[in-house]
Amino acid sequence: MKLKSFLLLALFGGLATTHAATGFYGKLYFVTSLNGGGNVFNQVTTGTTPGTGAASGIDLSPDGTNPQFGSFGTVNLSDILAVKGFEYNTWNDNGSNVTYANLYYRIYHTGSPSGSFTQIQTNSPISNVGNNKTWQVTNGTTNLLSGLSNGNYTIELYTESYTNGVNTAGNIFGFSSNPTATFTVVPEPASEALGLLGMTLLLRRRR
Repeated sequence: MKLKSFLLLALFGGLATTHAATGFYGKLYFVTSLNGGGNVFNQVTTGTTPGTGAASGIDLSPDGTNPQFGSFGTVNLSDILAVKGFEYNTWNDNGSNVTYANLYYRIYHTGSPSGSFTQIQTNSPISNVGNNKTWQVTNGTTNLLSGLSNGNYTIELYTESYTNGVNTAGNIFGFSSNPTATFTVVPEPASEALGLLGMTLLLRRRR
C-alpha cells in the first residue's frame, strides 16, 4: 500500500465523517494452490478483535497477524504456486455500503521492497447477512513463481474495499502496516544433482 496515500486518507477521512459506518472484521485469508492441488486458505490475521479507526472510513489493522503466515517455506523452481485469491469480511451501517473488495500483493527479493502490486477484485460477496459481507475469490491462475530465480523472497499484501461514500470514505484499507510472508526458491533436486555431476566431470577433465 502506498503510505503517502494512506496518510492523506487518514487525515482528511477523519474530518469528513463522524460516525462509524464501514470496516473489516474477522480473518483474512490469502488463497493459494501448489502444483494443481486443492485451494489452501493461508490465514493472514488472527481474527480475534475488530478493526479500529472505522469512524474515519479507515480500518487500521483488523487484528494481529497470524504468526503462521510468516513463512511459506521452500519451493522448487519448477513448482507452480498459483494465487487463487482471498477471503475476508466487511461490515457497513448508517447508510454506508461496501461495494467492492480488493486484495493487492507483490513479490520481491527479501530485504529489497520494490515493484508494483497486483490487484484481485470482486463485487459479488458470497454471503450478505444483515450488514455483514463475506468476500471471496478462489479461481485465480497466476503462478507466484513465474519469472523468479533461486533465492529468498517476500510476499507483501493489503486489502482495500470501495464503498458508496455515504457517511464513510470512498475506500477503506485493511492495514496500517502491510502483512508479509517469506519463502525460498531452490532448484529442482534432479537439476541440482545434474549440475553437481557436470561440475565434477569438468573438474576431472581439467586434471
